[in-house]
Amino acid sequence: MCVVCIVSNSVGQTMGEACVNVILPIYLAKPINANQYIAYGNSIDLTVLAKSDISQQLNYKWTHFRNKSDLVGEEPKFTFSDPMKNVAYINTFGMSEAEYESVGGEYVVNISHLYDYRIERIHVTLQYKPALDDISGQSKLLPRMYLYFLTSLTYVLTTAKA
Repeated sequence: MCVVCIVSNSVGQTMGEACVNVILPIYLAKPINANQYIAYGNSIDLTVLAKSDISQQLNYKWTHFRNKSDLVGEEPKFTFSDPMKNVAYINTFGMSEAEYESVGGEYVVNISHLYDYRIERIHVTLQYKPALDDISGQSKLLPRMYLYFLTSLTYVLTTAKA
């Protein structure tokens, strides 16, 4: 939108022109799940899809706060599968117990462009921790998952024959 302004007084008159570009604010294209739970060996989707004025390119900056006393935060250790689409997720499959315990906390994304910003928060809660074998110190969870799989497969095969 452009306007013309004319100012006059007893001394004279002057004219000026100005144009104003209206930039749409940043908004979420789809709602986010702000409270998520993750079990050992599973993954969760942290994707935040935002939109804004087509003249502006959005930047996404993620920070992970492990607990409430963590004032600085750190760059999160989850994987972006496609940085152009800003798809973000946490995959705990194959993690050690210590790595798994480190993924809980609050994930904050700052979405911004030159004239606006928006902050979204996603809290990730660990559903349960894998129990360790007293002798080897290894996780008991994967052998239990394997045993459950074999039991389920046996059940399916025996009911299919009947």
